[in-house]
Formats: sequence, C-alpha cells, structure tokens
Amino acid sequence: MIRNLIRDCLPKAKKSSNTKMRSKLLVLGSIFLLLVTGVFCTKAKLALFVWKTVPVPALALALDSHNPVLLRDIGNFYFSSEHYDIQKAEKYFKEAIEVDVTIPLVHYQLARVHFINGEFIPAIKEIDKEIELYPNYKRSFYVRGLVYGYLDNFDRAASDFQTFLEAYPNSWAGHNDLSWIYFKKGDFISARDVAQKGLQHYPDNPWLLNSLGIALLNLEQGEEAKRVFEESLKHFENLDTGSWGRAYPGNNPKIYSEGLHQTKDSVMFNMSLLE
Repeated sequence: MIRNLIRDCLPKAKKSSNTKMRSKLLVLGSIFLLLVTGVFCTKAKLALFVWKTVPVPALALALDSHNPVLLRDIGNFYFSSEHYDIQKAEKYFKEAIEVDVTIPLVHYQLARVHFINGEFIPAIKEIDKEIELYPNYKRSFYVRGLVYGYLDNFDRAASDFQTFLEAYPNSWAGHNDLSWIYFKKGDFISARDVAQKGLQHYPDNPWLLNSLGIALLNLEQGEEAKRVFEESLKHFENLDTGSWGRAYPGNNPKIYSEGLHQTKDSVMFNMSLLE
C-alpha cells in the first residue's frame, strides 16, 4: 500500500515541477522580450512589473534596488503574508524611507512594526510623520490611538480614536478600542455606551461583547454582564484562528492559535470576577 502511494505521487510531483519551471521560463522570457523591445521606459517600471508577476524579492531588486515603491511592497510582503518576517519587513520599510522620506504608508507601516515590537516612542515618531505628510489618511489616527493607549496617555488616545471613527463610523475595532480607553480612564458609562454603539453595527462581535461585559461588571450590573460574557465566549468558541488573526493585522501567523486561546481565557477570567 505504501509503495503504491509513493508510486502514484511521483508522476504528479514531476508534472508539478515541470509546470512551475515552464511558468518561470515564460516569465523570464517575457522580461527579456520587454527589455529587447523597449516597452518599458525605466527600470523602475520593469522592476515593479517583475515583482507583481513573480514576487521574488531578489529578482525584482536586481533590476532596481533603489525603487521606494518596490521596497515598500517587499516590506508589506514580509509583514502581512505567509512569508512573515518582521525583521525583513522593518529592513525594507527603512530602506524605502532612505530613498524617499515622503513615500505614502511607509512611516505608517514602520509605526505598526515598532508597536508590535513594544517600541512605543519610535512608533509615535513614525506615525506622527505619516500624519504630517498625509493627514487625510485617517487610519493613522487609529494606530496612534493604540500607541497612546499603551503609553497610558488616555486623553490623546481617545481623541485619536474619535478622529478615526469620524472617518470610519462603522468600525468595530475603533469602537472596541475607544471603549477600552474609557475603561482605562475609569469612565465605565462611556465605555459601555461606546461598546453598545459598536454592537449596533456588529451585534455578534465577541470583542465588543467582552468590552460591554467589562463595563457592566464595573457598573455593578452583574446579571447583564454575565449574559454578555457568555455570549462573547460562545462567539469566540466558534471563531477560527484565521478570523482571530485578521482582527490583529501585522502579527505573526504562528501566534494566532495561542492568541485565540488567550482571548477566550481572558473572557473566562472576566466571568470569574462575577463570583
């Protein structure tokens, strides 16, 4: 039986390898043809075409190693994909800035890298630069709100989350994190109200339900808090690791399973406080 399985797999493996080789040769042939015919006026355009066609950093960089857009895209490649490598992502984001300090979204991404690494002051520096250059990109205010929250600067964090929610009023994450800030400030009524507002858009969101439960717990509404925590835990139990990871973009996919487990544990801990 084992020998039969091995024999049956061999032709498929060989076919797959040949297919991949033909694809690579086709791409390389296309690149050569484009070079010969002069379709591309600049090596920058050619490098970006190659990167979008065959996402191999070394190949694209061999054509243009000083292209800030290419460097940014490679940074994103290592920051939000199955090739996750936060050190490489940071390296390419910094190289992009060295070439062009004004390139959009690089200071933003670098701020997120610093935040994930627990480097809050460098994160503030980068996100401030992004906001200075592109104040209309309101997602930057969300990132800065997170960083200020971890720095216990709750007033500035609340202000940034409110700015973000003005642009994205249906964001569950914005409501959830603003509720968290009000909780940290000891304003449990506002924490409750913001969580409830978010639940109007996402009634089954387990993060918002947990935030509402925490606010109700501190408002001494134990029975309602218990019901909300149970609802939150039920939805977390039905959540897969991929869905949990999409709520925390920029994190290492390898921690998704552990993160989901810890999140459910935190809800159970909150429920235990009712006892």
